[in-house]
Amino acid sequence: MPVYNTKDKYLVEAIESILNQTLKDIELIIVDDNSDAKTKNVIRSFLMDSRVKVIENDENLGVAASLNKGLGQVSGKYIARMDSDDVAFPNRLEKQYNYMEAHKDCVAIGSNMCLIDSQGQYIRYAKNYCEVNELKTAMFFGCSFFHPTMFLRRDIVLKEGYKYNCDYTTEDYELWNRIIYKYEMRNINEVLLKYRIHGNNVSTLKRELMDKSTARVQMERFKYYGVDISLNHDLICSCENIIELRRIESALKELIKKYEWIDKNVIKERVLMMYKNSSLKQLKLFGRYLRYFIVFRNNLI
Repeated sequence: MPVYNTKDKYLVEAIESILNQTLKDIELIIVDDNSDAKTKNVIRSFLMDSRVKVIENDENLGVAASLNKGLGQVSGKYIARMDSDDVAFPNRLEKQYNYMEAHKDCVAIGSNMCLIDSQGQYIRYAKNYCEVNELKTAMFFGCSFFHPTMFLRRDIVLKEGYKYNCDYTTEDYELWNRIIYKYEMRNINEVLLKYRIHGNNVSTLKRELMDKSTARVQMERFKYYGVDISLNHDLICSCENIIELRRIESALKELIKKYEWIDKNVIKERVLMMYKNSSLKQLKLFGRYLRYFIVFRNNLI
């Protein structure tokens, strides 16, 4: 759990939600990224629990570097991610542990989550694809795993030397992209975490940087599978003109011809979402672009 000047109430709830898990044989590694005295005091108040271990950075290193320091200190069989402003369901770790024990072919899993506001009130559920081929296909469009829900095999992480790349703002998407090239990853179709939405979320404060970082990973993923595509740094899921949308469609069709594991249903769902989310969505024009999508969809069948 990386921590940097998290609001007291959020931090206490996050830490307690881990220490009160039904799975008791755990260690909680908190990486304090040079927080203020107030946050440090909250963290230190939990040191009475022998399962809590604190790493204090002498300077603010950022999330990716802090996570890498935490990875270097893990001693358990599995590694679970957690953010300092979220709340894990009491059975989260036990559910993920049991799943991994029963599915030896799987290297990492995430779960669905429930979005809450700053007061802890329900907003909506957030759901991802679950099966291997669905996830591998969806990763062409963006990250298909919720970072604070992730649960990984430590031996694979150490053996392969997997670490977060500090050159990417979307460090989780970049890391999962590398792992899923080689290993199976899945999501459990259950809600195991409350994800808090507030004005200080990293995803809110660094949106433009994250968009560019996401686009970079997306283009790298296409290239890995033999399709060199350039989108002028626009996100694949929110392109701004019909020419780029058609270029993406062409790249996807090329992938479908090459790889049997590509899930056509996922492609259809995500391409339609791409049209809906784009700036092409003006009411007077959208019918025309929807017809483009229908042609694309029918060509897949």
